[in-house]
Amino acid sequence: MLNNFSKGIIYFLSGFPLIIKPGIRPFAFIPLLLNILLLGGLVYYSWLNFDTLMTFIQSRLPTGLVLLLVSAVWLAITILLITLFFIFILVANLIADPFNERLAAAVETYLTGVARPATP
Repeated sequence: MLNNFSKGIIYFLSGFPLIIKPGIRPFAFIPLLLNILLLGGLVYYSWLNFDTLMTFIQSRLPTGLVLLLVSAVWLAITILLITLFFIFILVANLIADPFNERLAAAVETYLTGVARPATP
């Protein structure tokens, strides 16, 4: 079991030099760039609006209830972040999907030297 795990890590790390090859680079970096921009935008938007949300909550409720509600908000934010993480993975896979077939074909062509026939 551990031997298979170490082989997997070795294969994973040996794939990194392929990313910089000219025929493979665009198919690897375009989805990565799109995902970085999407996640960065979502984090930035959330960061900007968090203070507004907390100010709104604190101005509408009595002090004792605010402390309880702030704790509940932090718990809700934690759960929301975990949920958004999994949703982001789904969205990232949907964004990268059109590139995956081309990426696999480019890697196969590079490694074998034989181009796959075009699919209709």
